[in-house]
Amino acid sequence: MKKLSFQRPDGKSLHIEIIRFDKENPLPHPERGRRRYAFHIIVLLEKGEGLQDVDFTSYKLEESEAMVIPGNSVYGMHAKGFEQGYIIYFTDDFFSLPQKELFNGFMQYAIFQGKLQVPIPEEEREQVGKYFSLLHHEQKMESNQNQIFILQNLMLALLNKLEGLVQFFPGENSFINKRLLFQKFVSLVELKFTSEKSASVYAAEIGTTLRNLNEILKEIVGMTAQEYIINRIMLEARRELCFGIKSIKEISAELGYDSPYYFSRIFKKRMKASPDEYRKQFAE
Repeated sequence: MKKLSFQRPDGKSLHIEIIRFDKENPLPHPERGRRRYAFHIIVLLEKGEGLQDVDFTSYKLEESEAMVIPGNSVYGMHAKGFEQGYIIYFTDDFFSLPQKELFNGFMQYAIFQGKLQVPIPEEEREQVGKYFSLLHHEQKMESNQNQIFILQNLMLALLNKLEGLVQFFPGENSFINKRLLFQKFVSLVELKFTSEKSASVYAAEIGTTLRNLNEILKEIVGMTAQEYIINRIMLEARRELCFGIKSIKEISAELGYDSPYYFSRIFKKRMKASPDEYRKQFAE
């Protein structure tokens, strides 16, 4: 499955696009079927409802809900019932490296905890809407040297707000260092999971012990660091098997396994089916 890359219709060099849709400016109906997007998507639905397919799950997005769709996901939007709201497209290059670590921490938590959908309480709706509105307004301003910094800070404020609504992390001050280590870990995994499989190596690179890293991961996402790494690999394998056309040998090689037989053994242990069986099951 070919990845759809990001391209602004106005040709601006910004790595973000914010779209406001309503009755006068409806979202165009996307092509039927799922597509793999090389960029991230955040949707705020103020009025209406519609189904969103992300990887292997279908979500019903309802009024006053937001949704985050991580980059590289296989995504199918059914926007027919979307009456009013915002949609934001942005790439990894939108954020600076430190900002990217914060963002990746939130996105990976959302993936593995199944919290892509964010219900917005009534008392928070006006505030959340303001973040989207300010982003949309700033994007339309004439380009200047401060524009990207303003957009970055507004996006981080929005993400922090959404993070709070899904109760991403406990609020105690003692948890801050754990949060930062978690964010560094998931960012490093995103960069290296196809080439590095050892949790000990990741722990050393972020300056902690494997025992401490495992304790943090268990507290936040309910799994050890090694389990997290394998789950990330399996997610990528499942995407390729179910939505792509590559052979098992090609998938195995891209995920860093020299032997497709070894890869198949690991996959079957995790998914209770061989890669070939899994692909056939999904196609049925």
